[in-house]
Amino acid sequence: MTKPIRRRSVRKRIIILLLSALFLGGFLFVIISDRGGAWKADNSGKDERNNDIVIFLTKYGKLTLGMEGLSHEMLDGYMFELKPIQSVYHDNEIILVQRPSMNPVWPIRGTISFNGDYSRVTIEIQTEREGELQDFPGNGTYNMNE
Repeated sequence: MTKPIRRRSVRKRIIILLLSALFLGGFLFVIISDRGGAWKADNSGKDERNNDIVIFLTKYGKLTLGMEGLSHEMLDGYMFELKPIQSVYHDNEIILVQRPSMNPVWPIRGTISFNGDYSRVTIEIQTEREGELQDFPGNGTYNMNE
């Protein structure tokens, strides 16, 4: 003889299923709606002790689920080293290396400038690729450490 199903346990199961669907749907929405491809100036700033400014400019891809959990894959990355601390840098004052290979990028034409409190940087440079000067792919204005 089978036991009759109690209404209370059916309601509980339905609620759990609905909550699970909402959580999973929200999680999938975050992954699907994240387009990636944005450049960011992470872990960047000025170092008064060394009298320099270091900018890590990184282009991130889509949000992925990996061994460390949710993260953005790095599509492209550069590191700028600017010495001494000043508000505008030109051509040969700019040291640029490609990450993660750490290969230097030469020559550089253009400027890198900061606002008054060094919280925003504007990069407007050209680099040599395929034998001619071309706009740097990361040109733009960025909030530092956003």
